[in-house]
Amino acid sequence: MDLHLINATTHRSVITGSIIFNQDIDQFDVLFFITSLKRNGKPWTMLNLTIKGCDFIAKSRRKNMNFPYIVLGELRAANPNFPKSCPIKKRPFVLEFHSLDYEYNKERVKIFDMKIVEYQGNSALNATVIFARDINDFYLDLKVLVPKKKRRPFVLLNMTVNGCEFLNGINNRYLKFAYFIYNQFKQFKGFPTKCPVEKDKPIYIPYFYFDSENSPPYLPVFNCRLSIVSRQKDDFLYRAHFNLRVKDKRPI
Repeated sequence: MDLHLINATTHRSVITGSIIFNQDIDQFDVLFFITSLKRNGKPWTMLNLTIKGCDFIAKSRRKNMNFPYIVLGELRAANPNFPKSCPIKKRPFVLEFHSLDYEYNKERVKIFDMKIVEYQGNSALNATVIFARDINDFYLDLKVLVPKKKRRPFVLLNMTVNGCEFLNGINNRYLKFAYFIYNQFKQFKGFPTKCPVEKDKPIYIPYFYFDSENSPPYLPVFNCRLSIVSRQKDDFLYRAHFNLRVKDKRPI
């Protein structure tokens, strides 16, 4: 929620801003409370009214409730997309791939290729991986860093998961970020679901993008760097680093 009072003209102030919900709103109440000061300095209540929010936004006028619906009319005049019924949907965000860099162990990985492409208006990732040997065990190191001005980056996430358990979906429900990635990847035909991951068998990830409908219910607007390192006990398989941007898509 971000609201500001600004001076539109010399004699007029207006409120501007946006509201983003992190979950669908099925029901809510709206409280109108207006007080004023008497000449003796004591406050008195001009209006104290609670309305069912879903009824409020669905109807244009009610008898004996002029002021709330004047406010509603002004909100709709300022924003034609102002909600007209419940549920009020959570506002989807856009998680974009901005840039990437990677390296891989050529003794253990035959082909490793990643590119950022545009797909249906989304920033998407195309990837191809072919291992040079069967992968019987591996680990995934996941790290998310948020840059800070003149300070060290804030570590938002730093975790290691067992790669074979990750492919099987074991314990992913207890690791929300890993489970989120797992659910996104398992939709691709041919994506491995268990170990060993076979050598010389291409793994294609075509036009992968973060779908806000299947993502965590809310992510703040920010930039971050996601690092994914796949390794075995004695050496790494590949390292991939992504600069991501989270942007609000449709604020109210």
